[in-house]
Amino acid sequence: GGRRVGLEMVAQSLSLLGQIMETASPAPSVVPLGDGGLQLEWHRKQQDLEIVFPSDDSPLFYYKDRRAGIELEGSTSDVPNLALLLRKIA
Repeated sequence: GGRRVGLEMVAQSLSLLGQIMETASPAPSVVPLGDGGLQLEWHRKQQDLEIVFPSDDSPLFYYKDRRAGIELEGSTSDVPNLALLLRKIA
């Protein structure tokens, strides 16, 4: 019953993936959101990284390291930080 994910949303998420992923990076789980947005998720090594592309707002990321008790969230405009977090999970 949710809205269809638009091509612009898919292009935006693929563009970000192209900036943060390396050859050895694990593939994300891709989850459509009810509002027509998209969420990319990685859950590995007691860590979680989620990048949310809401249909009506700027993309955000959420990171949690359960071993170290660290939680971060912020804008996806910080590409170097996102790439570093993804490397930690790989």
